[in-house]
Amino acid sequence: MLETFGSAELTFSAAVIVATGLLPEEIQLWDAAARFRCTLFACSMTGAKVATAGSGRLAGEPTEVGTAVSLRFGFRPVGSGKTSIFVVPSRVAEMSDLAGDQGGRIMSLQFRKRPPGDLIETVGTVLRANAMAASKRSDERIAVDDRVAVALGFGRNAQLLVDNSAHRALLRDLSFSGALTVTAGVPTSSLGSPAALRLSVEGDRALVTIAGRVVRAEHVEAHDNLVAVAIQFETTAVPELYRLRLSRYLAKPRA
Repeated sequence: MLETFGSAELTFSAAVIVATGLLPEEIQLWDAAARFRCTLFACSMTGAKVATAGSGRLAGEPTEVGTAVSLRFGFRPVGSGKTSIFVVPSRVAEMSDLAGDQGGRIMSLQFRKRPPGDLIETVGTVLRANAMAASKRSDERIAVDDRVAVALGFGRNAQLLVDNSAHRALLRDLSFSGALTVTAGVPTSSLGSPAALRLSVEGDRALVTIAGRVVRAEHVEAHDNLVAVAIQFETTAVPELYRLRLSRYLAKPRA
């Protein structure tokens, strides 16, 4: 993935922090004289952008471009139960004052060596997920059975919310852009209604909720009490964690 994404930058928004399992309290910048906490804004395979708060500045904080430093990362991916802590040798490439924070700074760091595999995998997987979601594969459907649900890391039993009413639902297929479920109690006249799909994350208590609208609602053949409901997700409502799980599954070779 290093060759594929190179210097492509991943911004650590709140959603990306959750998806990657970033541990903000573990992010530290080290130099020869001191260690201090900082905020990770963005990261690529070749460097990172961090911010330091003026109120938290410590003696020995880098003050010059070109200073050799090390950036410590910490991750605990959702559902894994495993914490990964590592340090990447870097140097200060750019530095500017942080607006609104007297004494705070934004630093652009350039890695001095190839980053660890954990960082390449973490950043690369999210970048790949975003690339897939924006490509022709955005509508590629994954047929969901019990085995696939385990591989994706989602419980197959989901909850479908239509017009603010919650219904138990069974997943039939998933894609970056939508889902097909089978449920009961949703009227076939719900076409176009606001909807949301709520998924449980296996191995964790987290829930993923994706807003959208109903684009199909019809009775299941020979089961008039059941309704097949397809929803199309709002593009901006799809969580990074969901994209990450789908891209990992699609990237695996099939037997």
